Amino acid sequence: MKNSTIVAGLCVMLAVLGCKVTSENVSSKTTKTMTEVVPNKLGGCVFVSPQNTVEVKPNNGRIEIEKLEGAFAKKMTVYGMSFIAMEAVSDEFLTEVRKTMQEMFPQEEGFNLKKQHEVLTYLAQYKATIPVIKGHHDEMPEKVMEELQELYEPTCSVCDVIMYQVPLQTMEVVEHLLHFVSDIGLHYAFPEEWSFTDKNASIHKVMEEAIAKGFYDVGSYEAMMGEKNIYQRVVVQEFAYWLISTYWNIQETYGPDEDEWKLKTRKDLQRQLPMGFELVDTTVGKIMKVPSRQLLEKLNQFQ
Repeated sequence: MKNSTIVAGLCVMLAVLGCKVTSENVSSKTTKTMTEVVPNKLGGCVFVSPQNTVEVKPNNGRIEIEKLEGAFAKKMTVYGMSFIAMEAVSDEFLTEVRKTMQEMFPQEEGFNLKKQHEVLTYLAQYKATIPVIKGHHDEMPEKVMEELQELYEPTCSVCDVIMYQVPLQTMEVVEHLLHFVSDIGLHYAFPEEWSFTDKNASIHKVMEEAIAKGFYDVGSYEAMMGEKNIYQRVVVQEFAYWLISTYWNIQETYGPDEDEWKLKTRKDLQRQLPMGFELVDTTVGKIMKVPSRQLLEKLNQFQ
């Protein structure tokens, strides 16, 4: 998303954390460092092999928020996803983020719970970890940045952050949860459909059609093309977010008014990009669902 423009220093740490990079921010030194820092990761953020053998046991109830030492003073783990948060991030907000993750993966009859379990277990085994920071990432304190670089980036799959107390707070949460789910869970559980590295996967074919028809504009990512693997991961993860959130019919209400994505409703998607609708319907639609309107409205109160 265009409101997620990010500086080159964070790119070294998270290999294009918030997805947007401008050409004046990317130096040759930075590009080289990005390659050197993440040689064992796909697209600059996802481990190439499991880091543990954890099996996820879904819990629909309350989850404790742990206290940590350091710049990230709080931690919670929800359905295989770890969240590390600055002290300034309220427990109330983290609770709503937890509920959002839980509602996205309903433990209900009618869903493919075996496949759902597989997706969530991949999040745990590849150590999906989302930093939650207060305010815009441009204003992230140096000590927070250093801790991410030194402690979390080498040991976890960190592909983005959730910003707290920012505009469009609802979609800030939904978007970045979906980034991790698609980059890790869907990538490994549905390789023929959602792999961001395999250009024969369905998501690439749908994306190419969307670009050709003018529905998805990737022009703002051009500065990243020097790092092909990172560029490919980012344009696919952004497209996956647009696709799933439009299928869920929440873009028109909670999404940004951006030229990057033209289809705003579920009907638009079904009518104008039917292959994309079918991709989500036959995979994501069997294991996930849109969070409740009540919860989405509650998230917006934190902006």
